[in-house]
Amino acid sequence: MIFIPLSLSLRFHFWDWLRNESGQLGTGKKSPSHTSPVAVPLPCTSRVKKLTTGRSHSLLLTETGEVYACGANNFAQLGCGEPTKTNMESVKWKQVSVPGTVRDIACGEN
Repeated sequence: MIFIPLSLSLRFHFWDWLRNESGQLGTGKKSPSHTSPVAVPLPCTSRVKKLTTGRSHSLLLTETGEVYACGANNFAQLGCGEPTKTNMESVKWKQVSVPGTVRDIACGEN
């Protein structure tokens, strides 16, 4: 398994280094690997409860239960339906519509 180092900083951004070839940082563009930390703006104004990553995708859970996803979607790991040519990946954070209350999130490799 490949780990993506992440570090949350207060409530406005998080720090990341290493992978972003599938847009899993949610910055709006793909980029090569980073060798030093990069500040990534958060997609929401709510406080972040949890941030987790898979090989090529990321999920974020706010304290109010909102879920955001970005990165590869070739196995429908972003929660936005079956993969198609138009949703194979998202280089910007997308809010995921989830019925009920979300209390926790996790990512597998794909």
